[in-house]
Amino acid sequence: MKSAPWLLLCFLFAAFILTSAAFAQEMQDVVYLKNGSIIRGLVIEQVPGKSLKIRTRDGSVFVYTMEEVERITKETPVEPQASPSSGGFGISGHVGTDISGGLGFGGGLSYVLVPGGSSSGYEFALDYFFHEYDEEEPDVKNYTDLSIFAFRANWLWNYEHGQSGVYFVTGVGLVFATLDYTIEYNPAVYGYSLSEIYDYSSVGNIINLGVGWTSGMGFGLRFETPMLFFYSSGEAASFVPSFALAVKYVF
Repeated sequence: MKSAPWLLLCFLFAAFILTSAAFAQEMQDVVYLKNGSIIRGLVIEQVPGKSLKIRTRDGSVFVYTMEEVERITKETPVEPQASPSSGGFGISGHVGTDISGGLGFGGGLSYVLVPGGSSSGYEFALDYFFHEYDEEEPDVKNYTDLSIFAFRANWLWNYEHGQSGVYFVTGVGLVFATLDYTIEYNPAVYGYSLSEIYDYSSVGNIINLGVGWTSGMGFGLRFETPMLFFYSSGEAASFVPSFALAVKYVF
């Protein structure tokens, strides 16, 4: 039993050595330069009063004279931080149609936000769309001009800014539409010329689904199927499905 204290002392000494070694392994040399730079790594050579050589985590080796060094310390390694949020502003131009037929055109501005380390992002877009289509019958001609302003918030799934690939889009938004509707009566039928002009304004919502492709340079294409819901005063909500092909550039 007399050997128990010695065994305890040996155990405590070994534990102290191991703890010190583990602590030493966790520390790194940090060189603070007079120009404000901070170099972290392992000092592999030091000539007192003259120079030092330090190797960084990526294997690079730097040599500094002691006149450039403000101080040298040992610190706990700084864990690499997740990459900051990336993304940028974008512009787009698009063509499309709705169930009324004819082609329309428009464009928009957007801001794309991709949190660091994420493979999905968010898009906040302000779009304008102009749609003009005509209908001609034997007795009348109908001309329709439709202007739509939309503010959309989209979720971009499988999207990485600066990376090429296919991604998917879903989102919702608010729309404001103005419609100029003109009816011209055929004078050969009615015996006189007459035009009737109606102006409508409406607010509504948009639900958006689509698929897109983007390149590493920021250029891309996107096919969308916006579903528009308009709420006119005193009337039931109208549902207008549409289709659009957009060329986008995010910078």
